[in-house]
Amino acid sequence: GGSMQIDGEVIGNYVVVNTITGDTLKGYLYTVDPEGHHLILAPYADHTWSPMFVHNYAIQDIIIDEDVEDYPELNDAEQQINQLINPEIVQEDPDIVEQRLQLIIDILLKHRLDYSMEGDVVKVLDANIQHPYRKQDIYCENPIVLGKLQRLICFDKF
Repeated sequence: GGSMQIDGEVIGNYVVVNTITGDTLKGYLYTVDPEGHHLILAPYADHTWSPMFVHNYAIQDIIIDEDVEDYPELNDAEQQINQLINPEIVQEDPDIVEQRLQLIIDILLKHRLDYSMEGDVVKVLDANIQHPYRKQDIYCENPIVLGKLQRLICFDKF
């Protein structure tokens, strides 16, 4: 069978994909493979993106999702998914990384938060702060804890 052509304007938008099996997939349409017109669609739940591959032959239709209030802004979405799909290898200045780590530890002590180091990961509450210790290197399943740590550790200096 011929593959369904995907209209370029849906790329980079929140979409609803209806599949031939009657499922509905929603998310950010990250890209369409130019050869087979397969999709990389990123559903969003619990503040996390889960990019997935959708085969062209499974698609009944794609429409732009009008109901987007639960989603981040489109350009934030694109940046966040970019980082997931193409994690940049960041060459950081080791002195700055060391300063950042020291700063985090000072902040945690000041707020009387117990932490431990495992290798180069700072473990605090139920979060991990990973090298190179930027705001986006704080990982935590609990959005409240994550928000609290991100507010405590504002690296505006870096």
